[in-house]
Amino acid sequence: MLSEMLEKIIETADIDSIGLLPANGGTSAEIAPSSSLSRYLDGSSSDIMSVLILSKHKNQKTALDRLCGICNTLTRQKTISAGRLTAYGITVATQPNYVAKENDMWIYSCIINLNIYNKEEF
Repeated sequence: MLSEMLEKIIETADIDSIGLLPANGGTSAEIAPSSSLSRYLDGSSSDIMSVLILSKHKNQKTALDRLCGICNTLTRQKTISAGRLTAYGITVATQPNYVAKENDMWIYSCIINLNIYNKEEF
């Protein structure tokens, strides 16, 4: 189910791929360590889903600006729904920051937290 939400996030923010960064530059996203908050008697739950987003580009400013744009796009969403999951209260957990320089490519990352409500019932 989280994979459906990750796919919806990628679609919403126009991220290039899941997992590995494209070799010639671009953006990617993957699920980062997350936490469970509450499980309710009807079987539904509330959790936090953290998503690591990476940007890679030959131009340092472009790599950073792309991540800032993704953060703005996601945090402006009131909700994002995927199947039984609804994300709300989307926040930036870690601002876009420098990770490494790989050959002539700059790599930046950020982490987005999404409060996830799972409507699954018993």
